[in-house]
Amino acid sequence: MIARTPLRRSACIALLLATTSACASLDAREERQSALIGPTWQLAGIAEGGSQTTLTAQQSQELTLTFNVKGEAHFRLACNTGNARWTAQFMEGRIQITPIATTRKLCPDPEIANRVGRELPGDRRYRFSPDEKTMFIQSDTVTFRFVDSAD
Repeated sequence: MIARTPLRRSACIALLLATTSACASLDAREERQSALIGPTWQLAGIAEGGSQTTLTAQQSQELTLTFNVKGEAHFRLACNTGNARWTAQFMEGRIQITPIATTRKLCPDPEIANRVGRELPGDRRYRFSPDEKTMFIQSDTVTFRFVDSAD
């Protein structure tokens, strides 16, 4: 028979806490991944330096981003469409987006779409609002604010 000592009891409690903590980390990671994947994200605003650009509802509908579980990102950039690959470190709040391969139609007023295509790819930081209906992707100089199109 194994003697129950305070040291053994402490070791069992520590093991239980470590296991529970690891499960909680996996749950948080899965929640972050599920919040990123699935919705169609509409670009709602761009912040740079001290200035903020808020897009109209029509502009937002024409500038969208969708991530899927296969590591593909699909874009609508005004009258063009685009595709890229993505990976993320969910717990660190980091996302990497490859350069976007796009169609080359001549869109009216392409400035914002071109900016997204040029500045969104790369190793970026991201975060969600507390209700996970808004996502922020941040480069060194620009923060893109996306909202869930279902809202």
